Amino acid sequence: MNKLIILAKNPNTYFIKRLRQEWDGDLIVTHEFSATFDNVILVRNPGIYRDDSDLAFLNKSYSKVINTVPMLWLTRSKWDQYNKLIIPGLSFPPTLDLRLATEDEIKSFSEGLGARAYCLKPHYGQGGWGVRVCEKGDLFKTVQDLQDREFILQPYVEHSEERRCVFFGSDYYFMKKIKGGYLGNHAQGAEAERLALDDEFLKRVQPFIREHQLFYGAFDYLVTDKGEYHLLELNLVPGTEQLESVHGTKVMEKFSREIKNQWFTS
Repeated sequence: MNKLIILAKNPNTYFIKRLRQEWDGDLIVTHEFSATFDNVILVRNPGIYRDDSDLAFLNKSYSKVINTVPMLWLTRSKWDQYNKLIIPGLSFPPTLDLRLATEDEIKSFSEGLGARAYCLKPHYGQGGWGVRVCEKGDLFKTVQDLQDREFILQPYVEHSEERRCVFFGSDYYFMKKIKGGYLGNHAQGAEAERLALDDEFLKRVQPFIREHQLFYGAFDYLVTDKGEYHLLELNLVPGTEQLESVHGTKVMEKFSREIKNQWFTS
């Protein structure tokens, strides 16, 4: 067991490029499942591909997988997360699955919450692509204009700050969005700045991270002006371009070292 295998359909991401630069051992980037046998596996396939064959294979293999297969599976779909992910002290905003929702159910959901605006998010997304925000009066037209119903519906949380907590090993990095699109995605023009450790948030998520043996990932969440916390997503294949831009280029060097310390030190 002396190789790090990155299982990825797209080998040209910033994350993989930087890990190649920092890794001084055997590293293979592939989409072939057979190469994973008896090695350490880092899965970098997000849910947007709608293909779980990699996880189905790993679930029956004897390979060491960074982050457990059940958690990788659970976090690929936003709807699965909202239904099954339980973190004491944190909750998702109210959520409606649009795949089977009738017009009356959408109306009842939106009127019952009384929000000014609503978010429509793809079940299988990546980096905020496909997310729509619309005023309540435009909600039905926005739903009708969707090419498919593979979306969930949530109220837009007013007067809140969007934050991201990236973790690996014993390290935690916090950012907050200051302008632009989806936090964590440079391509959408989002800008972020460094944030001090959010001790209140850590108190809620650290027991969950330990319980589920998570090595790395990113929590996206909101904090309202009343101090309320709303979890948006747990991402177990997060990008790191914005992270390094905000926190410095030593981040992936530390990430590489943490993998070696935890997975390759006998």
